[in-house]
Amino acid sequence: MFNYEYWGNTSFNGKINMALEEYMLWKAAETKKGMIRFYSFSNDTVVLGYAQATDALKSNDVDVVRRATGGSHVQTGKNIIAYSFAVPRDGSFTHFEDMRKYYAEHVANSFSSLGVGSVESDNKTSTINIDGKVAAAHAIIWGVNSALMHGLIIIDPYDMEKLAQRIYLGTRVITGKVYSD
Repeated sequence: MFNYEYWGNTSFNGKINMALEEYMLWKAAETKKGMIRFYSFSNDTVVLGYAQATDALKSNDVDVVRRATGGSHVQTGKNIIAYSFAVPRDGSFTHFEDMRKYYAEHVANSFSSLGVGSVESDNKTSTINIDGKVAAAHAIIWGVNSALMHGLIIIDPYDMEKLAQRIYLGTRVITGKVYSD
């Protein structure tokens, strides 16, 4: 489908990671190549959605950045591995849902190839679930000349006390379950 450029597996702070994602979008459009990157965050960071207000923050004791995709905030740090796929809008994917399904299936298949069982890609919630629990989540920006899907694989459970001190979780319904502050 694409010739890919692999950007490696690196760890940077949130500002550099988000800047590299924007550069991936630009470079995919310019070079007509797909870009793949795996990365982590060198320190705990709250990543806000593109248009999200900062009122989700309870304190200023954590790095805060904004990503190119919408949605709600996520907490990142050494407990996750992030992935990004950027591609030119050359007609290979006719709709962002095609892209989401394609790359989510690849991530889910990677879990399966490692011997992890009961892996399911849920494109309605943009998650990859293992035994019915969220193991990864992703989002897409569908630009004019390129598109990017990025996501987080949870490799160590979140420290919910630390999370609750930093951000308002509010009330959320995720796959039928209600979560609240």
